[in-house]
Amino acid sequence: MTTDDAEEEDEPLWMLSSHEMRRRAPGHYAAKGYNAWFGAYVLWHLSDDTLEKAAEDRYGGNPRIAIGEAYRREASLALELILKAVIACKIQRRTAPAHVKRVPQTHEVLRLWRDAALPTPSPDDATRLFDAGRTLIWTGKYGAPRTDEAGMKEHEEAERLRRVQQKSQKMAGSRGWWHTPLDWDSFDRLFHVASAELERLDGGQ
Repeated sequence: MTTDDAEEEDEPLWMLSSHEMRRRAPGHYAAKGYNAWFGAYVLWHLSDDTLEKAAEDRYGGNPRIAIGEAYRREASLALELILKAVIACKIQRRTAPAHVKRVPQTHEVLRLWRDAALPTPSPDDATRLFDAGRTLIWTGKYGAPRTDEAGMKEHEEAERLRRVQQKSQKMAGSRGWWHTPLDWDSFDRLFHVASAELERLDGGQ
């Protein structure tokens, strides 16, 4: 630990701006995370009748595609925020991994999972978490990554993860397609792994 790191960790609250206090507060991340979880729940469970009525005379595209994109964005955001809540809580309790000094300012959900020191995800779940990060960084908003270089780096990591995933599935005797969408059950399960850890920390266990 450097001197700067020690000073940052021990900095008294009265020296912090209100924004900095919020950046370090687990409760703010958790509240927004649970709100996003609820938004994802509603989007996933919208009925076809509701979608058709909402789309009448107001939307010329495919409502299922639009809601599917909205669901993936909201689910991915929920994962990012609940993981940041866990990290913030562990930093406060001085139980975060040694390299984690502050809540990372990133949308990389797989990195956040690792920084939260949660159980190692399965190859399928690692791909889901990686894809959630991609959704937040660009695929859920833009037509292309920020730069070609960033896109190539991301593609290489995606291929590495999917090779591990395919190998795991073959070892398990699966012949199914390796694609692993972030459906409701998968998202809800991953979210509650993180939220259960947060509850454990809040309970002082």
